[in-house]
Amino acid sequence: MTKKLDFIEENTAKKDLKIDKIVLRVTPQMKTTYYNLCEKYGYNSAAILRNFILNFIKEHTKKEEN
Repeated sequence: MTKKLDFIEENTAKKDLKIDKIVLRVTPQMKTTYYNLCEKYGYNSAAILRNFILNFIKEHTKKEEN
């Protein structure tokens, strides 16, 4: 396992990720999506986790605005 996967494993729904003062709860669905992205783009892609979370926040924000 890579360090990124270890990082995701440690951040279950019981823990929060803090990114630029935004606290994001990591859910099992997010972990599954992350693994799918890793399989598609490669496990060593450093931007996968960051982009995934930023996109998740954008989508979540759009839903709240509507």
